[in-house]
Amino acid sequence: MTSTMTVRAKLILLLVIAILALALIGGASWNGMRKITRAADEIGRVRLPSVQGLLMVNEAQTAIRSANRWALTWENNYTAQGNFSEVLKRKREAWSNVDRGWKIYEPLPQTPEEEKLWKQFVNEWDAWKAGDQAITATIEGLIANTTEAGQKALFARIYKQLDENAPRFKAAEDLLNKLSDLNVQYGKDAVNAGDDAASQANTVVIIVGLMATLFLLLLGIFIIRSVLKQLGGDPAYVSGVLTEVANGNLAVRIDASTGDTTSMLAAIQTMVGKLHTIIGEVRTAADHLSNASGQVSATAQSLSQSSSEQAASVEETTASMEQMSA
Repeated sequence: MTSTMTVRAKLILLLVIAILALALIGGASWNGMRKITRAADEIGRVRLPSVQGLLMVNEAQTAIRSANRWALTWENNYTAQGNFSEVLKRKREAWSNVDRGWKIYEPLPQTPEEEKLWKQFVNEWDAWKAGDQAITATIEGLIANTTEAGQKALFARIYKQLDENAPRFKAAEDLLNKLSDLNVQYGKDAVNAGDDAASQANTVVIIVGLMATLFLLLLGIFIIRSVLKQLGGDPAYVSGVLTEVANGNLAVRIDASTGDTTSMLAAIQTMVGKLHTIIGEVRTAADHLSNASGQVSATAQSLSQSSSEQAASVEETTASMEQMSA
């Protein structure tokens, strides 16, 4: 089958193989880049913002607890209403940070495991938040209070509230830390996935590139040898021989390979040999024709001479008869 393929078909085959190799390399690169991009998006657009939002909530929760404890500093100061007001101010700022962190994290996509953990956290958070609101109400009472007895009663209440709310704080904080750790792990997994994708893409590109290079090299060698075999020699040499023959030089030297009977150069050599034979036959025929023409010419001259002699003899006979008659 390959021996009957035209040069055009072979070159088209080479081009198709090259395009397929490039397509495979491009596909492997695109697939690797797609996975890397997906991993980068997972890290940059989901996991980092998730960790940021959760840390903001965590830090704000800690700040709220610290503000509550700070209020205990003025337990025996019965004119510390301004200080209690500062405590509430710090708590409002902390709760504002909670809202900002919450808005960053909550809209982001979650895995099933993360979603389940988030629901547990929200339940624990709501319980702790309700307890903290009660503490805030007690601090507001301290701001409004003006008596020593009233402050002592309010501090007795706030100590009880802090003790009751401490386990809720711990439960919410633990779940918040688990959520943060889970998102950090997801980020690490995404980094590893990106590294694996890059490594796989590099491996595929290298393997496909080497295989394609080797295959194209072998195919190129095959095409070159096949074309040279079809031509019977270097294209420039064959072209020179054809030019000489076209100019009428049938004595041109043609160096065809021994046993070559199918190439263009072998066909030219056969054609030149046949032309030599035909020209020889034509020359022989021309020589024979020339000899025959000479013989025909001699015969014609002989006939012409005989005719002249016969005519002279007739005239002499006629003249003799005329004289005898007279």
